[in-house]
Amino acid sequence: MKITDKMYGEFTVDGILEELVLSCPVQRLKGVYQGGASHLVNEKWNVTRYEHSLGVMLLIKKTEWFLGRTNSRAAP
Repeated sequence: MKITDKMYGEFTVDGILEELVLSCPVQRLKGVYQGGASHLVNEKWNVTRYEHSLGVMLLIKKTEWFLGRTNSRAAP
């Protein structure tokens, strides 16, 4: 499954992460706005909990990749 994020780019997730993203509880987050009803005042504030959760997951994956690279360079 490919996920495209405005901040972190395109990532591929599979296995347990794909199952989690496609699960009903996570999909339900698409209807919950991060800022509550503030999106009704300003349409730019329309980030959902789903988008936020995916962004956090992608940031962790990116950090994990970076840490893996820096650790492998430091190894003798």
